[in-house]
Parts: sequence; C-alpha cells; structure tokens
Amino acid sequence: MPVDQPFNVYRQQLTSLHHGLALWQPNPIENLYDEVSIGDVGYIEDGFFHRMFNVTLPWDDPSNTRLDEPEPYEPLDCGPRATTRGAPLAKGDYYSPHVSTEENANNVSAWNPDDLEGVRYQCRGQGALLSLPHDGDRKDVIRTKVFEDYIRDNVVA
Repeated sequence: MPVDQPFNVYRQQLTSLHHGLALWQPNPIENLYDEVSIGDVGYIEDGFFHRMFNVTLPWDDPSNTRLDEPEPYEPLDCGPRATTRGAPLAKGDYYSPHVSTEENANNVSAWNPDDLEGVRYQCRGQGALLSLPHDGDRKDVIRTKVFEDYIRDNVVA
C-alpha cells in the first residue's frame, strides 16, 4: 500500500495526535451498523473501516449476521469492571505538525463558517487537517489486557 495515497497520509498524520485511528471515510455503511464500536472486527481499505462482526456480542446477534454469519465463538467477557471510558472530542481543528494556521481577513483558502474572517491553512510537507464543526465523543479501552488476551486466544496465526 503506497504511503502517498490521500487516505494513508490522512491516517498516518492524524493518528499521531493520539485521538484514535483517523479514517478518511468515517461513516459506516448505511443500514448495516450505526458507528464503529469497541469490539468490532474488520479491516481498513482505502481509508474505510469494513466491519465484519463485534466480539462483545454473541456470534449470532443480528448485527453480526448482516453481511455474513461468522463462525461460532465465545463473546469477549470483559468482567464486572469497566473496560472503557468516554471522553469528549471538542469541536475545532486537529492537524498534523506540518500544517499551520494564519488568520487572514481577505484571502481565505479554507474557512470555518463560525469565523467570518476565515483561517488560512498552510502545509509544509505531508499533512492532514480535520475540522470538527461540533463536539464529538470517543471511547477508549482502559483495560487493554482483556482485549490482548482475547485476541491471543482466538486468532489463528
């Protein structure tokens, strides 16, 4: 996979900000599932996550059988303690180190609708920019060992 494809540059540059894996095309396939969730198993192709099933749900859960029925498996048991935590992702601009902003009143290259004067973004080298017009939310796994052990026990090498 060449690194210079836009979806690869985007992922590489924004993932370094530590807000998760940046997807070029973040929206899921309509009518299959609403959002990418912790426990989803799938693959990334051309910047899009293709969900196959979710290991935190029973293998025969309706959401796991929409594309194809997975082989029967034991769902991931996270135990009684919380394994995830929610965190806000504030609206605003997220950009890689080679991207910078310059306030400008007249020569707007890209602008935020909330800022009538606009912001000019400049990139020196490879870079990526994500501009969130609204607050978002994210979920992080806090007990990663549970997931690591499950993967080790269930993935055939």
